[in-house]
Amino acid sequence: RIIANAFGKDNEIDIGAETLEFDLAVVLGKEGGMKRCELSYRRCETTVVDMMTMINMEVEELDIINKELEQGAVNIDDIDNRLEEEYEEMNNISLEELTKVTTTAKPKSYWWIENGISLTGSKL
Repeated sequence: RIIANAFGKDNEIDIGAETLEFDLAVVLGKEGGMKRCELSYRRCETTVVDMMTMINMEVEELDIINKELEQGAVNIDDIDNRLEEEYEEMNNISLEELTKVTTTAKPKSYWWIENGISLTGSKL
């Protein structure tokens, strides 16, 4: 909702706006639904569900920061420092680090179930 309300206001698209891509995505989503988004952004490796999860996580983080500000736990200078540290960290990541292949342990295999075989070898 926050994204839908923040972009594509009144379903208007300003091709000169810095927010053009977001405005387009919101209008597509509002007018055409998830299937239209999936079709329009089918080359994107991230699913619509995953994108929404990421957006929701960002919104939750912003809520936490806003609460910290309201409670006086942090101030604008603290936030600026955090952003500067993040910026420097991102600038120091090498291309090698970004393209490094990582591995994760495979989940326990249940190949016998996938192939319709019981543990004793008989068909399920």
